[in-house]
Order: sequence, then structure tokens, then C-alpha cells
Amino acid sequence: MSQLLERKQYEQIVAFLQAALANGQSEPWMFDILAMSMRLADFPQDEIQRVLMSRVDLSPTDIDGLLYSARFLTQLDAPSAALSVYQEAVRLSPSQAEPYLQGLKLATKLKDAEAIQWASSGILTQVWGRGFERQHKNAEDTSLDTQQVLRREGRNAEADRMAAALQEAKRRDLIVRVEWSGDGDLDLTVEEPCGTKCSTHDPQTAGGGAFTHDGYGPKPDNCFEEYVCVRGQKGDYRATIEHVDGNIVGKSFRVTWIRYRGSKSEQVKSETYRLDQPRRVIRFTLNEGRRTELVPDRPLPAASNKSERGGKQVK
Repeated sequence: MSQLLERKQYEQIVAFLQAALANGQSEPWMFDILAMSMRLADFPQDEIQRVLMSRVDLSPTDIDGLLYSARFLTQLDAPSAALSVYQEAVRLSPSQAEPYLQGLKLATKLKDAEAIQWASSGILTQVWGRGFERQHKNAEDTSLDTQQVLRREGRNAEADRMAAALQEAKRRDLIVRVEWSGDGDLDLTVEEPCGTKCSTHDPQTAGGGAFTHDGYGPKPDNCFEEYVCVRGQKGDYRATIEHVDGNIVGKSFRVTWIRYRGSKSEQVKSETYRLDQPRRVIRFTLNEGRRTELVPDRPLPAASNKSERGGKQVK
């Protein structure tokens, strides 16, 4: 096989692998090499597409293989097939970014309203670190543009469903924001009910939290830290605010909690605290959290010391 590749004898590679597959000797890598060789040998795209879809059928639990096949299908200008593979990848690994982000591009190209709704909603219910605001804006804009097109075409029921999905996707069970003034630096850590801790060191947790901004002075628009949990667990949360260094104006900071944003139960509370000690702990409860299981593929919570779970309780 390696000698055939070195000699660029792609048609012989295709014949060799097709014979192996016909005799029941199938491994996922064979489909990858076969598809690549067929492409280099100028085989019809529909034949290459069938090979890649066969690979997906062989290894439906191989997330890396699914993403590889979806990328290859996109390069082959087979957007419908690539989109279906990305959707399968989400079923296998729902917190992956690529399937939603690339899926939205493909759905937009196909003008597939249902797929646009799927991808835009998926993006808006995830926070993948730096750049998520731009990703969210693009997803929301694409959804709104599609809704306008649907209404112009008289497809109001589809537009209504997409509008409802967009509203639901923008809900947030919990947001915690810490703000201050001065050239100093405060650090925020949020411990979730399952014991996971979300901070600048662990920005994505199995409890569903995301650390979205690590701030420091002196620029006023950078003097904040923020935690966002799209779907949080019911129970007690514990926010720790630590004075790292520098001067904090007035030796005080402000904490804002937003619970159930975008729902009928939305609650917003802000309170100013004195910075009279290096570390301040504030506890609060989420009674209507929507998360019922941990996020897969993220670190599990470490054992927590219950004796240290003190602090002020915020109602």
C-alpha cells in the first residue's frame, strides 16, 4: 500500500481496497484512504460520497471519523450529505462546536430552514470560549434573516417555530458578573451544585458553566469577570471573589446575579460588597435549573470539602 501511494498509483489503490472491502475486511481507515484515492484518481463525486457514507455507517460512534467525513464531503461539494453527518456528530457529542458552526454554513447554503433552526439554536445554547459572542450574533442574525424570508414566502408557521426556538435558545439559567474600578485585579470562581468549579483556569465545566471574561484594570470596560450557565443544575452555588493585586477604587466591588434570563421567572439582583478581606464568598440558590445530567467530555467534579462551604447566602 505504501509503495502504491509513493508511486501515486491511485487507481490500483482503489482496486485493492475495494477488493478487501468486498471480502469483508473492513476498517474505518480503509474508507478514508479509498475516498482520498478515488478523489485523486478523478472518480465521480457521487461514488466518493457513497464511500464516505459507508464509513459513517461502519463507525457511528467515532466522533473524529464523523468530522473527517463531514469535512471531506464539504470539500466534495456535497453539502446535504455533510450536513447529515454533522447532525449525527451532535447526537454523539452534543458539546462539540464544529458540527453546529459548520452545519450553519451548510444549512445557509442549502437554504434549509429546518437545519438553520437546528444549527443556530445549537450555537446559541453553547459557550465555547473566546469569540462566542461573534458566533452567537451570526447565529441569531441568520435565524432572523431566515424568518423574514419565510414570512415573505407565506411560511408563517415555520417562521413562528424558528422564532420560538430562537427565544428558547437565548435563555440562561444563571449569569454572575463581578465589576470594580481601578488598576487592580479580582478573580471569580463559581462552584456548582455537583462540585465542579468554573474559573479562568477551568473555563468549561461538566456542570454546564462557562467562564466568559477574565478582567483586570485599569480600563473600565475590562474591569469585570463573568460566569454564564445556559442550563444549570438545581441547588446551591458558591461564588468566591479573590483580590489578586492592585488598587480597587473604594475598596468595594459589585456582584450582579441574573437568574432564569429570558424566561417569565427572570430575576436580577445587584449588591455592592466591601473588599475588607482578601477573599469573599457568596452563596445563592438556583431553584429552577434545567440541567439534569453532567455535560459529557468535560472534567468530572473533584471531591469538595463541605466544611469550607461558608459565605453569605443571597436570596
